[in-house]
Amino acid sequence: MSAARAYLNPARKRENLTITTKAHVTRILFEGKKAVGVEYEKAGKTHQLYARKEVILSGGSVNSPQLLMLSGIGPAAELQKHGIEVLQDSPAVGQHLQDHLGMDYLYKCNVPTLNNELY
Repeated sequence: MSAARAYLNPARKRENLTITTKAHVTRILFEGKKAVGVEYEKAGKTHQLYARKEVILSGGSVNSPQLLMLSGIGPAAELQKHGIEVLQDSPAVGQHLQDHLGMDYLYKCNVPTLNNELY
């Protein structure tokens, strides 16, 4: 099951939903401290899309903090070092990240293996 299959596909027919594919969000747009939309690139062009009610950020454990930091939310010194205007000094953004990139492969063997000798 994927997030798209579970949540997006059932909502595809809604009039208040716009789905844009092959696009890369580059920052969150703010009015003051309220998120009002996103800026994204598609086919080499920059676009802005504004939400009527809310902006939901769901980029995972790596891309969500990256997008927040590119938008000016994060450790002020780090943002300033990269020329990003600070909207909110939030030192915890981008810290203690842990992605689940590894996975275990388990096999059942009919012949003795090193595991038999170790256990």
